[in-house]
Amino acid sequence: MLSSIYAKNKIIIIITLLFYLVSVLSLRDPSTASKLWLNTFTELKALSTDARPEVRNCAIQTLFKTLSTHGYLLEIDTWPLCIAEV
Repeated sequence: MLSSIYAKNKIIIIITLLFYLVSVLSLRDPSTASKLWLNTFTELKALSTDARPEVRNCAIQTLFKTLSTHGYLLEIDTWPLCIAEV
C-alpha cells in the first residue's frame, strides 16, 4: 500500500516539475517545448498501462487534463504526431 502511494506521489512530483519546465521553455523556444510536450505525453501513455491502478489512473487523468489545458502550446505541426503516437 505504501509503495503504491509513494510511486503515485513520485510520479506526480516528476510530472509537475516537467510541466513547469516545459511551460517556461514554451515562452522561449516553442519548437523545443513541443518536442518535450510530446515526450511527456508519450511517457504518460506508457504509465497508463502500469499494473498499479493508482499509477495508471493518475497517468490517464494527467494526460487528458494536460492535453486540454496545455494543448494550445503545441505547434501545429506537432499535433498529428501527438495524435498518432499518444
